[in-house]
Amino acid sequence: MNKGPPAPSIVPTVTETKPSYAVVLKNLPSDLTKSDLRKDFLQKMCGRECSKIVEVQPRKDNWRVVTASKADAETLVGVFQNGDKSLSATIRSPSHLGIARFVPSNINDDELRALIPKCVSSEQIGNTRSFRLKFETKVDLMNAIKNPPVIDYERIKVAEYLSLPVRYFKCQAYGHISSSCKNEAICAVCGDHGHSSSKTSPCQRPKKCALCKSQDHPCYSFKYPVAQGLLSKVKSA
Repeated sequence: MNKGPPAPSIVPTVTETKPSYAVVLKNLPSDLTKSDLRKDFLQKMCGRECSKIVEVQPRKDNWRVVTASKADAETLVGVFQNGDKSLSATIRSPSHLGIARFVPSNINDDELRALIPKCVSSEQIGNTRSFRLKFETKVDLMNAIKNPPVIDYERIKVAEYLSLPVRYFKCQAYGHISSSCKNEAICAVCGDHGHSSSKTSPCQRPKKCALCKSQDHPCYSFKYPVAQGLLSKVKSA
């Protein structure tokens, strides 16, 4: 068995983040590059009326410019709308995510959303009985948690949706993606080097964490000590 070098110990930090607003830009020239829409360039375009451009994110069919406040987003939209009229600039408000568990199988996305006050959208998670909920404010989310809906005489459990930082599926380490990974491939199930596990070819070896080497859980489990620490920080944020 090829044990290979020890697994990388990349532990991300979790910090409390303030709500941010994103301006979604569409119909931009196809030859536009990220250097054409740098943060400093956009900052100069908006002038002093815009306090901070946080990040520029090129996407497949649009660009997202993250701003520090709603006023900054509105200023940026005004700059683009006063320029090329063919461009589309819309503001995407920050959202707060919740999760509804043990939802009856006969309830769909729209029906669940209608049962929860102030719920903006509801999306089923895979083939499970859990749904990801979106709210515009933290207060709306907390009210849904305190007063969950009752369906078929059963009260649905609603909680805050918590997610860990990104974990790269090649080396199983938290906190980075493929573009910055130079580590050897590690199996997420058994923790060994030289092979991987997938839906079409799942690993049948005994489970072992690739990061802490415990045989009590795989590395993608919330039982992983670092994952538990990250979740406790997210909950207390």
